[in-house]
Amino acid sequence: MGRKAKYTKEQKVQACEDYLSGKKSASQIALELNMSKYGVSVISEWVRSYRVNGHSIFDHKSTNNKYSKEFKEMVVQEYLQGYGSTHLAAKYGIPKHSTVLKWVNKYNSHRELKDYIPKPEVYMADTLKVSKEKKIEIIKYCIDHDHDYKGTAELYGGNYAQIYNWVKKYESNGEDALEDRRGKRKSEEQLTDLERAQRRVAELERINRRQEMELELLKKDGAFEKTYLASLPKAKRIYLIRKQKVKDYSLIQSLHEKHNWPIREICSIMDISRSAYYKWLHSSPSKKQLNKRREDEKIISRIKEISNSNNSLFGTMTMYYTLRNEGYGCGHNRIYRLMCISDIKSSYRRKSKYNYIRSNAEHTAENTLNRDFNTTGPNQKWCTDVTEIKVPATGEKLFISPMIDLYDRFPVALEVSEKNDAILADRTLESAHNAYSEAIPLVHSDRGFAYTRQVYRNKLDEYGMSQSMSRVSKCIDNGVCEGFQGQFKDMLFILYPNITTKEEMRQAIKGTLEYYIHHYPQKRLNGKTCGQVRKESLKQNEFIQYPIVPAARYVRYWNEIESKKKRQKENIIEEIKNNPNQIEMGC
Repeated sequence: MGRKAKYTKEQKVQACEDYLSGKKSASQIALELNMSKYGVSVISEWVRSYRVNGHSIFDHKSTNNKYSKEFKEMVVQEYLQGYGSTHLAAKYGIPKHSTVLKWVNKYNSHRELKDYIPKPEVYMADTLKVSKEKKIEIIKYCIDHDHDYKGTAELYGGNYAQIYNWVKKYESNGEDALEDRRGKRKSEEQLTDLERAQRRVAELERINRRQEMELELLKKDGAFEKTYLASLPKAKRIYLIRKQKVKDYSLIQSLHEKHNWPIREICSIMDISRSAYYKWLHSSPSKKQLNKRREDEKIISRIKEISNSNNSLFGTMTMYYTLRNEGYGCGHNRIYRLMCISDIKSSYRRKSKYNYIRSNAEHTAENTLNRDFNTTGPNQKWCTDVTEIKVPATGEKLFISPMIDLYDRFPVALEVSEKNDAILADRTLESAHNAYSEAIPLVHSDRGFAYTRQVYRNKLDEYGMSQSMSRVSKCIDNGVCEGFQGQFKDMLFILYPNITTKEEMRQAIKGTLEYYIHHYPQKRLNGKTCGQVRKESLKQNEFIQYPIVPAARYVRYWNEIESKKKRQKENIIEEIKNNPNQIEMGC
């Protein structure tokens, strides 16, 4: 009987034209039409039929094709002469080549090939409601006429499926099988003592079996509590839920095989859909899924190696840049997921308290930098500061003073001292000048005593450098250097957690500086380290630009303020237009 086609005639014709013209492959067309894994073979059948019969082969038909006995025998004879089933199906407009193979199998089994004349009304007819005697009459007629279900249904007015069902029941269990027992369960009063006892025993057995199943499941089911799952990150939560489902399905399978318990009851107790269980049972991972699992295992292994080598210093993005530099083709979301399910976390930043001692400035400079941390090349803008760092075991202090280039965040100089004095600031400036003697950058700092001295200003003038200072109590004006210092100390204590002396601290500072320059990729530098960018910039005349991307929340905040101002202005103008008299009276 006719069915509604899944794909229109136009889609089929276009698919055949695209394939024959070479524009698209069969797999591309199957993907576009959202076909199953057998889509390529379906496209191939369309093309073969289209080549032989043209677009008319795809015309909609209200019924199935009619095949006479003579036609079937002719097709079988051609098959036996060496023509393939696919060729014959395309030649005679038979929708599936498997139909040809069925005819050949019947012929080879010495079974008669009959005329096939579809009669849709037989399949769609209403069911018959007749007595048992009438059913037997219909069944015997069908059996006497060589199981002609279609002819019987047409003669007596029933449908094909009903006649077929009656005949099968009659042939397997006789006339008793034709009794309709639906809703005819005996009441307690109608039961004999034996039947009543049997019913009670069956009920007790069912209750005992269910209790046994519940106890067994309570022992083996290690499901997570909802409160515990709710406290986990989303990626970890999804991973554990999926893992638990697989465990549940495996438990259902093992209990069914071991005790022969019904799947329906086990699923009911565990509150699991039977369809979900059977989907898992009959599914197998695709080639793509297997490849992805192998890739995940390889990436997780490398992540653990990196994490163990630097005591879990890297977070998601830094780990992503490191793996990308090593040639791993994966996104940062995938890295986050794998780190999350493997319980690999970056160490948290240590909080420090800073004490400020007021001093009288000999010289101050304007905030020339004005938070413009972008540069077009190296050695145009430097920033500096001093911070303390303590030996964890003894509490002894060392002071570090970096000089950072704003182009690539490269520390052009970094000095260490036991005292926070003017000599430390002078040594940092001298080291930076010696490293890049031809550089004449703008040097930005805070208003600390070491930078407000006239001696420091004279050194800058001697080197041809200009000076810029942060505003009072505005540490964000020197945000790049402040951020570097916090980041540097975090890295140091993660890479070297067991420092006990000042000498070990000095060695740790040296090692951390080396690690930062050569092994710490940065998002702003497109995943490169500052050492890589510095090396590239010294070899080029034209420098690659690494602009600072404005924070999205700040941009959103100011855009909202501007839009509010605009709406207020429009409302005032609209009010003036609508009520000009009131405005004049107010004036």
